[in-house]
Amino acid sequence: MDDSSRHQTLAAIQQLKRNPRHEQRGFPFFKFGRKLAWLEPVTRWDLDQEDAIALLSQWRPFGKIPWPIGIRRGARHLGWLASHVMEVADKLLFWVKGLDGTPIGTVGLSHLDLATRPVAIDNVVRARPKSCREYCIPACKRLLGWTFQTLA
Repeated sequence: MDDSSRHQTLAAIQQLKRNPRHEQRGFPFFKFGRKLAWLEPVTRWDLDQEDAIALLSQWRPFGKIPWPIGIRRGARHLGWLASHVMEVADKLLFWVKGLDGTPIGTVGLSHLDLATRPVAIDNVVRARPKSCREYCIPACKRLLGWTFQTLA
């Protein structure tokens, strides 16, 4: 991939991260021809949303390490989202949202090597037990399709 294409791809990723949620155009994914749910980019706007950070805190436990006194659980997740997702040029995270807009989980991309073209599916998190087959697998397939079509 030449430098121009690389720059355009990274700029597209940053643009997705910058836009407020209300300006985002998520994209649907289907199962057996039926619209199942939506993928919506996680953006810098989400850093200010207590409900979004609370969901990430609930879904992504950081092991069984006790929380230091005075550190809110969500603060650790806010730091993770800011430094390990928003500040990483080749990393994207998407909310998986039901048709009613309820967050179901997350799925993301990382290690997007624009020269050799590999990409990793990352941060696949399901909020509800037994939702992996129903939502996570179709969400991952749709995300990969979008990635190779949109980010080329």
